[in-house]
Amino acid sequence: MRGILAGGVEAIYATKDLFCVETECAAKGDSTCKFEIKPLGEWKKDPLFKKQFIKKPNYYEKFTDVENLRALLTEK
Repeated sequence: MRGILAGGVEAIYATKDLFCVETECAAKGDSTCKFEIKPLGEWKKDPLFKKQFIKKPNYYEKFTDVENLRALLTEK
């Protein structure tokens, strides 16, 4: 949900590198879910950012591994 919100705001404002943090969560007992979106650089020292930030996986590396495996399996 956080990624969808940040991506939507990036598209609307024609900007990038925004990050969304959920500051309140109904599933955790808060009255509602609340989200805060701001540029990535402004989150660096925030403890909620540190809890919710996930590094982007390197898909290209994984793709190369799959291609190498496919080549090994199809070799005669």
